[in-house]
Parts: sequence; structure tokens; C-alpha cells
Amino acid sequence: MQETTSSAKKQPLSPAFSLPKCKPPKDPIKLAQWQKVEAMKMRHRASPADPKDKAASLPLDQRLHVRVTLGNVEKIFWFRKTLITGRALDLLALHFIPAIPQHEVVSPTL
Repeated sequence: MQETTSSAKKQPLSPAFSLPKCKPPKDPIKLAQWQKVEAMKMRHRASPADPKDKAASLPLDQRLHVRVTLGNVEKIFWFRKTLITGRALDLLALHFIPAIPQHEVVSPTL
């Protein structure tokens, strides 16, 4: 019996997986079409930044899509267009900055 081992096992794709970027075309008409297609792809990959929102809870015309890159990790989120900027930044921080465990929080002593 022959035993086969594969060094290149299939691994699940991470949520931060991004497809290889192709070069934008030089022709202005094709460039406009390419940009529209890339925007549609981005909208499909986006996840809600606010944990209270569901993926299908808001129509596309009421969403603001954002692509965030930190180091080599790229994530795509959507926000409600009515959301305040400070709250949007707080939500992004929740996704990229790991939570501090409660026992490490230092309370001031008086």
C-alpha cells in the first residue's frame, strides 16, 4: 500500500484574506468599469463594524464601506452613514486592538 503525503495541505482562508490585486487598465473606459467591479467586490466582502448590526439589516445605499489595512492585515467593514466619526473609530479599534483582560487593568489608588 502506498502512502501519500501532501506538504501543501489546503488551509481555510482567514477573514483578512484578500485576492491578488491586478493592475488597473490604462484605457479610461475599462478603468471605470474595473473600478465599479472592484467596488462591488469590496461591498460583498465587507462585514458590519458594529456588532449590533446584522449583515442584511441595512440597505446598501445606507452603508459606508471602508477598507482598513494595519500592517499586512486588511479588513473591509461597513458602517451606517448616520454613525458619528468618533464611534466609527472606536468600533475599528475594537476590531484591531486586542481587548485588555480585566485582571491587567490598573485602578488608581488614592
